[in-house]
Amino acid sequence: MAIASIGILSPGEMGAAVGRSLARRGYSVIAALNGRSERTRTLAAQCGIGNVGSIDQLVRQCDVVLSILPPSAAAVAAQQVSAAMRATSARPLFVDCNSIAPQTARKAADSLAAAGARFVDAAFVGPPPGGTTLTRLYVSGPDARELRALETDHIEIRVMGEEPGLASALRICYSAFGEGLLAMAAELLVAAERFGIDEALRAEMLETRGTAYEWFMRLLPGIAPQAQRSVREMEEVALAFEAVGLTPKPFQGVAELYRWIADVQAAKPPSPARGQESGREFIKRLGQS
Repeated sequence: MAIASIGILSPGEMGAAVGRSLARRGYSVIAALNGRSERTRTLAAQCGIGNVGSIDQLVRQCDVVLSILPPSAAAVAAQQVSAAMRATSARPLFVDCNSIAPQTARKAADSLAAAGARFVDAAFVGPPPGGTTLTRLYVSGPDARELRALETDHIEIRVMGEEPGLASALRICYSAFGEGLLAMAAELLVAAERFGIDEALRAEMLETRGTAYEWFMRLLPGIAPQAQRSVREMEEVALAFEAVGLTPKPFQGVAELYRWIADVQAAKPPSPARGQESGREFIKRLGQS
């Protein structure tokens, strides 16, 4: 299949950056922005993403749909695109790039297959494309190899196999390692502060586990703005692990930690006047909640 036009659902931080990278590669990149915020519309325009209004029009005009959404919105998006395909008789390749459990991805694949569509399971790893770090898009499914055409200077495509769910499984395990460990580190550091031994623990960590401690402290402030999104992501991790015979309880607990962090972020955000929040400041803010 020759790919000329790519639809993005939806141009948030990651989606807009992906769209910009693809537009610079020469693709026509479009989005369905009816009902979207002014911020999203502005971001899309700045990234060279055209607005076609509705999902029906998006499906009519593109060869590939990239679904890049919060995990909580992934299933609804697949259903909307499936309905649009039935209404328009258009059948673009649907690529689910969301951080969801493999079984959730397979449900989306079934929904699209019922509409006669082809489905690729996909997962982004890395920052939004455009910086110095390469962003990887892992893909799996019978049609996954077609997406190699979408590689850019900032996006590398890695094909994992022909089975839908492989890319989602990788993303879920990667998220469990990163977001999971960071949330647990935040809780234990808040516990140390409330016990009154935070300085003693810090000294011991720097002496015996300095590299790990510094890694956590550098990355911890970044989890707060994305905490609400991470709640659903960790719930998907729990579902995925339970499906392969593991207990879901640890990551159900991590989801609760992110719910708490999101509540603190909403009720007591960091002061913009103080500049970038440090890891220690972030832990203190959590500890005082």
